[in-house]
Amino acid sequence: MIVLPAAMLALLAAPAEPPGPAAGHSLRIDYGGSLLGLPLMRATVQARLDGPRHSLRADFRSAGLAAMVKSLNVVAESQGIETAGGMKTWRYWHRESDGHKTRRLHMRYGADAVQVEIEPPLHSMGEPPASQAQRLEAMDPLSALLALTQLPRNAAGWRCHGTIRVFDGKQRYDLALRSLGLSHVRTRAYRGQAEKCAVRYVPIAGYDARELHDPSAYAKPVYMWLATQADQARAVPVRFSFDAPIGRFVITARRLDLDAGAQGAMLHQD
Repeated sequence: MIVLPAAMLALLAAPAEPPGPAAGHSLRIDYGGSLLGLPLMRATVQARLDGPRHSLRADFRSAGLAAMVKSLNVVAESQGIETAGGMKTWRYWHRESDGHKTRRLHMRYGADAVQVEIEPPLHSMGEPPASQAQRLEAMDPLSALLALTQLPRNAAGWRCHGTIRVFDGKQRYDLALRSLGLSHVRTRAYRGQAEKCAVRYVPIAGYDARELHDPSAYAKPVYMWLATQADQARAVPVRFSFDAPIGRFVITARRLDLDAGAQGAMLHQD
């Protein structure tokens, strides 16, 4: 499965339509990823927030040399609601194609169970597989990305803290967050101060032995930079970095579009 940056993203039988005109607030971020300076991927994340409800979409594709070696296209969409107990997913789907095979995954959340349909089926759902309790306590990968923009400040004033529980249709994992303070960041979409955050990937259930045989593959944190809007209500991930075996993989925001009510609201400080 594809994981949010410790990878980035996220499954029904037909492609989703892009989010329509927003009734509340909307956000679009275009990302570009590179390894050793060579472009490898492009991604677009779109969010529509209408009161407590949210609708999210992510489009991911390989680019540059990676696209020449292997074409990868991923489309994912999530719908959910913000409740007093936290963010809840209603529906999540994901379609992934590498040019030879296409896999679709659809998750529906109910009061007592999360129904998962995968076509073609996976050879294994992990040992042990994620239980219904573990599925229900977690949100989908796209909602997890939205949750990163809504982290409340702790007593020390930092947003990056706590744990986000995620279920991607097979694997149940935690994203453990720790603030590293402010630093200056520069991307095509944003320039200024941002909170640097260490995001540690913690496997919980739904893994096969071969996926966990090398702890070094997930032991290193992913670093994320959160830029805060001028109204302090929301933070936006503008940069990610991860030290891969052959070099540093970097994802940066190339374009940032906020709705009319938020245009110009990002801080740009040198």
